[in-house]
Amino acid sequence: RHVFMRDETMSLITRLRQNVIKTGLRKINASYSRISLDDVCTRLGTTVEPANAYHSRIEFCLNIYSGAIRAMRFPDATEDEANTEARRKRLKEEQELAKTLEEDEEDLEDDF
Repeated sequence: RHVFMRDETMSLITRLRQNVIKTGLRKINASYSRISLDDVCTRLGTTVEPANAYHSRIEFCLNIYSGAIRAMRFPDATEDEANTEARRKRLKEEQELAKTLEEDEEDLEDDF
């Protein structure tokens, strides 16, 4: 760099560098403008097909989830009330049975 400054050719080299960069950018721009956007989309894969495939996978998973939720059996509120009454009735019967067994045991003990 000092050599170019001493020879007073630094401005020439700077302009040459800028011109090379501009020419390179123009050539890149021209070559990319010749490629159609359809070709770019095809090469990059920016079509609708991947999104549709992804959507169908998600829809399949959601359908399986919905089917699993529908297949679960949730107790109805009316069944809970009926079950509560049935439990109370069973509990009373068990208590009565326990009392009769105790009375029978007492009767047996009295006999001996």
